[in-house]
Amino acid sequence: MSTRPGQPNADAPPAVGLGDVVGFVWRGARFAVFVAVLAGATAFLLSRAAQPVYRATASLLASAPGTSYGNLGLVTPPQVDPGVYQTALLEGPVARDALTRLHGVAPRQDELERFLRTVHVSLQRQDVSSVVRVSVDAPTAAAAAATANALADGLVAWDRDRARQLLTRSVSALESAVDDLDAQLAAPGITAERRQTLQVLRDQRGHQLEAALARSEASVVVGLLEPLSAATPPAKPFAPRVLVKTAIAILLGLLLGYGLLLLRRAIDPSVRSRAELAALTGVPVLAEFPGPNRKDQRIASEAAGFLMTGVSRAGSNGGPLVIAVTSAHTPHEKQGVALGLARSLARSEGRTLLVDADLRRPSATYGLDVSAVRTPPLEVYLENPEQTYAPATINIGRKRTLDFAPSFTAAAHPVELLQRGFPRLLAAWRQQYDVIVIDCPPLLPFADALAVVPYVGGVVLCAALHGSRRRDVTEGVALLGQQGVHVLGAVLTHIPTSRRLRSATRVTGAEVTAPETADPYGTLSPERGMGNVSVRRR
Repeated sequence: MSTRPGQPNADAPPAVGLGDVVGFVWRGARFAVFVAVLAGATAFLLSRAAQPVYRATASLLASAPGTSYGNLGLVTPPQVDPGVYQTALLEGPVARDALTRLHGVAPRQDELERFLRTVHVSLQRQDVSSVVRVSVDAPTAAAAAATANALADGLVAWDRDRARQLLTRSVSALESAVDDLDAQLAAPGITAERRQTLQVLRDQRGHQLEAALARSEASVVVGLLEPLSAATPPAKPFAPRVLVKTAIAILLGLLLGYGLLLLRRAIDPSVRSRAELAALTGVPVLAEFPGPNRKDQRIASEAAGFLMTGVSRAGSNGGPLVIAVTSAHTPHEKQGVALGLARSLARSEGRTLLVDADLRRPSATYGLDVSAVRTPPLEVYLENPEQTYAPATINIGRKRTLDFAPSFTAAAHPVELLQRGFPRLLAAWRQQYDVIVIDCPPLLPFADALAVVPYVGGVVLCAALHGSRRRDVTEGVALLGQQGVHVLGAVLTHIPTSRRLRSATRVTGAEVTAPETADPYGTLSPERGMGNVSVRRR
């Protein structure tokens, strides 16, 4: 009669649809907007406090040499690609010379590198000519304009120097050639024929040298760069652009916020949704319970009612209904579920018994004001299963009650106690009750639950939203499958109280639970009782 759950896989990535994406964006909107506002406010304050930066631009025209320049006695440098002017300004001596002229002192290398980070050179290429724009950022408008004009003038002067260097190199080459020929003529032992040849060549080079010197003195050097527009002090600072930086920071903040949420989701090993719990367990999720909340009893009853309907339908076999409520790793995951289920079943199914079978860290008992003096604990029942003990009776209203077998303290050997006494005790209870709800300890830490679940009609497996690890859930399901246990369904607990019913099968709300403590085992603190629940001895 046992039914194994489906084959879950903790490592299989769940399918992501449009609804999942929309839901992720909606749920993460609050955090993402918070990060975006924080980033925007930080960028706004830092931009407002930053020193203003002014940008001035000087423009130069780079043109090809005219064909009539030679007839007019004008000397121009060789034409180069306009990108050479950009390289000369940023990597050559132009910037250093311009700073030296401006300040009267040659800059250090680190000062020059910092200055070059404020210089921007752009090119507008055309077929015949190109425009070179030199921009400079400075703390004041006047300094920006003066520095941009100094760099433009230095670039024009560097272009003219290329023509002068062309003439100088020509004269130097001819002078070197004449000196070499004179040395050969003065060398002893040369033949008359060789001397005559060298002399003719010497006369030619001499005439060429005289012509080059005359041209150098008479020619006018003209560069290929000429000023197009001088830099003027800007009226407004170029930076900081407060609104632009704030808008960019807000956009980046949104991306960062959702990115952090995606990272958290990627590395989060916990159960993240109802659908994921159903996929992990291979059984339907019968109900959803939120965290501790004593205020809304109506929603609490609805949550337990959905769970009661699901287990009654799945576990009906003609005999007493025996249901175990457990979790994978901690009691925190099943907090309040067994008590809520027992109360709901007691209202509709007849005589009901709730058993706190966690002999290590009792959980269901801590939600009730049950006196250890008046009511014997389950440990006594297990040690003497042949004797009859009267459990506590809980009044749940409207003349309805349920019986309760509590556990107060940790037992010395819980597994041995359960294995020895629980089967006979359960057999006796089957003769007395229509419904038995057993709050079992978690499956994985200890073997206690395995001594109980083989004797029940079905198990309800609980997992906490963002509190149960997916691998623990699948290992718990696999362990139940190995025992041949009928898993009736799953329950998702610790749902945020802001969520409400979205469909007929989706439940929010919780039965009465006790506050959580810092115990690493996840136990409940017996700080106060059920409030409106009274307990009396039968």
